[in-house]
Amino acid sequence: MRRRGWLIFRPSRVLPFMILTILSACSTAEKAEEAASEALAALEAEYSEATEALSESQDSFPSMSEQPDSAERAAFRKLVEAQSEEYMALRESFVPRYASLAEEHWGTGAGLEAKIWVMSWESMPDRDEKDPEATEEERAAKIAEHTDAIFAEYAESPHMEKLAASSYFFSDEQSEEYLGRLRQESPHANVRAAAIYYPVSRKISQLRFASLVAERRVEIEIETPEVDDPYNDPYEDEDPAEDEVPAEEVDPRAEIDAELQLLIDEYGDIPLEGSTYGTVAYAHLTAHTPGELAIGQPAPEIIGADVDGNEMRLSDFHGNVTVFYFWGDW
Repeated sequence: MRRRGWLIFRPSRVLPFMILTILSACSTAEKAEEAASEALAALEAEYSEATEALSESQDSFPSMSEQPDSAERAAFRKLVEAQSEEYMALRESFVPRYASLAEEHWGTGAGLEAKIWVMSWESMPDRDEKDPEATEEERAAKIAEHTDAIFAEYAESPHMEKLAASSYFFSDEQSEEYLGRLRQESPHANVRAAAIYYPVSRKISQLRFASLVAERRVEIEIETPEVDDPYNDPYEDEDPAEDEVPAEEVDPRAEIDAELQLLIDEYGDIPLEGSTYGTVAYAHLTAHTPGELAIGQPAPEIIGADVDGNEMRLSDFHGNVTVFYFWGDW
């Protein structure tokens, strides 16, 4: 007589096991993230201490006379170059350690940050003197190799916001390709918002820089025919024809404004560096014109928080001499 056996699944026994398995996996992932974050924080602290020590050792920076001759300028330039090389050597010495951390903690947010740190080093044009064989195309190829590896591991991770925030080392083509993928494919709103915001921020900075350069050139032509620069003439090797841009490409504000409005409409409440994407996008979209900020014009309203967290308005100090100290940390 044959006997048949049946495997009976009882939910009351299976579900607790499944829940424990899921909780264990979550706990393991959290521990991995925590360990990686601690390792990265320790390495960043060590790098910060090293750069501060180097900076202190370079504090004895000599000043030039009011009317330096060519010999004094050459000596000053040589000193600046030497100190820059010291900084580059220090940074280069940390590259293997960041690379090792990225490999050890690959898959975590800290592992991605360490990888991005290595990418930022490999994209630096200042490395040309140390590695003259490294062409722009070769550097771009290395960045692409790293980025492809990142997408293979982190494509659906919320940590990809870090890559979008560091997209300054992408070429225009790479930025369009990789950030375009994040905008279209990422399941996380914070990543999609970052993939929109950072390229737009870069374009805004480029427009502002171009405007400042144009204004500076006008000032030089009108006020000082000969540029008295302690290093060299910043425009001596430039060809004005290289800066000529077709009229239809001079002011891409329409495209920029559309992207900013998209951030306000769809990603306005997502946090961004102590603020939100919506707040920052609105500030860019309604930026004051140079005329509105000219000397003699009423100061625009500024709203913020005091040291106690209470709302503070510039208009509250109307009629008083008020000093605002703007600062940043990059």
